[in-house]
Amino acid sequence: MMKLIVDLEVVDEWPPVAAESIWLERTDSGYQLKTIPFFISGIAYDDFLDIEIFSETHGAIKSVTVSSGNSTVWAYFREGVNELRVLSRLSEIGIGCEGGALTGYYALNVPADKSLADLKKCIEVELTNGLAELAYGVCRH
Repeated sequence: MMKLIVDLEVVDEWPPVAAESIWLERTDSGYQLKTIPFFISGIAYDDFLDIEIFSETHGAIKSVTVSSGNSTVWAYFREGVNELRVLSRLSEIGIGCEGGALTGYYALNVPADKSLADLKKCIEVELTNGLAELAYGVCRH
């Protein structure tokens, strides 16, 4: 596994960081993304990427060479949401979750064989009550 730090363009204070680190697995087919991106749009877990390496730890993503068919969804849960319960429900239906970048903010991987409706159904109460928001890093469904 290789950790690559990718510089981000910050506009109007978003994203709240200037760089994101991602994990890649080098295979015969190229570099395969093995994390769910928090702030990098246009990529999803298991995509194969064409990357440019600047140094041992820094680089840039040039393009997706082979799409996984997965979607990256960014979820924000407001105070009062039982995040562990929500994440457990998502995990039970096969939607991957990563957190820790910001309080209440999660990067979700919706596999190609799942649907966005499955995701929305899991957090329907939170969405309906204005306790959750979704944004799409890349939507392939």
